Amino acid sequence: MEEHKWPEKYPIEGKRGRKYGTVAGMSVAPMVKAVIGSSVEAQKEGKDIAYSFIECNYEEILRAMDIVPVWTENYAGICGAKRDAQRFLERAESLNFSRSLCTYALCGLGFDEWREELGEMPPDAPWGGQARPKVMLSSGQLICDPRNKWYQAAQQFQPDVPIYNLTGLYPAYEDDVGLHEVEGYYAKYMTDDLRGLVKFLEEYFHKKMDWDRLWETLKLSDDTTDLHVECRELRKAIPTPMDTGDAMNCMVPQAFLMGTQEAYNFYRDLRDELKYKV
Repeated sequence: MEEHKWPEKYPIEGKRGRKYGTVAGMSVAPMVKAVIGSSVEAQKEGKDIAYSFIECNYEEILRAMDIVPVWTENYAGICGAKRDAQRFLERAESLNFSRSLCTYALCGLGFDEWREELGEMPPDAPWGGQARPKVMLSSGQLICDPRNKWYQAAQQFQPDVPIYNLTGLYPAYEDDVGLHEVEGYYAKYMTDDLRGLVKFLEEYFHKKMDWDRLWETLKLSDDTTDLHVECRELRKAIPTPMDTGDAMNCMVPQAFLMGTQEAYNFYRDLRDELKYKV
């Protein structure tokens, strides 16, 4: 039987040792580094910066208002991946934060306190460090408690940075709950929540929301999500064109870059690659 060979566009086999990895997935690590680096550069340039959580429901608002998000959970994860989180964790514990708290939060708190004490990034901070915010946007989302309390704790070290706390309310995922019966309540609650955020950002940064730009940004996010869903559907083929490890890796643009052309292009290219492999 003639050996199957990938075209030059998809030179994946033999380069990563994973039969079901993707070329698109190979761009994720530099993408994450660029996201962190861009926020550090934004701080140097005096741009508006907001501490944020992934899957926050308001990323398009930030994009439309030219506010640079800093994904604090992500930076803590990078510190862990670089095996350099311990010093930040120990610093947080020395401030009487319990070691039983979320390690992401502890790492971030330790980093923030050290940065504020020094007046600059801690020495040899992974990937240039975590930029200092001008606002901090909490987002509960019924995911984890630190999303409400983390930034309140961080305010001890940077009391000049205001917080806006969103609930990010999600309907309960229960088989016996008729979600259509409460849909109107949730829609109104979330609308009021997000409009409150817009008002807060407008007043604090002295700039107005461009609603047309927000609509365009939301449309781009919707189109990006459709592409991502299509990629997931293509994974159902047997044999799969993309293993679970690579699929998890390729969640990054959805987590950190929604509302951008970069995220759309990533999932478009991934979709095309998976179609070819299927």
